[in-house]
Amino acid sequence: MRQLPEEEQIPYVYQVARKKHFIYPDVKLEQFRHFIHILRTHTNAWRDFTPRQYPGRLTLFKAEKRPVGEGVAGEESADMGWGALARGGVEIRRVPGDHLSMVHDPDVRALAKELETCMSRARESSQQTVSVKA
Repeated sequence: MRQLPEEEQIPYVYQVARKKHFIYPDVKLEQFRHFIHILRTHTNAWRDFTPRQYPGRLTLFKAEKRPVGEGVAGEESADMGWGALARGGVEIRRVPGDHLSMVHDPDVRALAKELETCMSRARESSQQTVSVKA
């Protein structure tokens, strides 16, 4: 594949993926190109990211289901390692679905509700802080 010109590589992978049934039959080449672009962008962001300490408290929205084949339950820390970065600790909020389905209907509705609750609590907390200082 690396011997192919760059503009022919994605169409080649697309055709192989279709023949091997790795992608749904209704996925078009342009959709596949977009997926590859997103995958490359995420990979580059992940590779270039250097985590730093955060002085506040983090909220982790954790999917209830684990993807098939992703380790044994209990292998990871409850906070998935975020506690090492958050000086204020980590609040874990469980949401339905898995890593991918939690941001799609119907699971995203529960995530949105949890997020709304957290944001309301943060607004209330900041208003109390402001009024104490005044």
